[in-house]
Amino acid sequence: MNLKSDKKNESPASSNQKVSSVSPKLPKEITSYKVQKGETLWSISKKIYNNPYLWPVIYAANADQLNSPDTIEASDTIKIPNI
Repeated sequence: MNLKSDKKNESPASSNQKVSSVSPKLPKEITSYKVQKGETLWSISKKIYNNPYLWPVIYAANADQLNSPDTIEASDTIKIPNI
């Protein structure tokens, strides 16, 4: 069985299509936030970003003061990056 294609193989470099570069979205500013009793990084992320799955962004910004995501305590002041 012979499977040949009539289409010309073109690499992106040889085609007339533009290749756009994509840069990651980096925090523009960092604000501080005072943790309230019962809050977690998950709940803070949901409250601030409207997305609880972004808690690792907050954790990464506070890696210098948090040993783990579970060590957050009421009255801690943490950094909240704008995304």
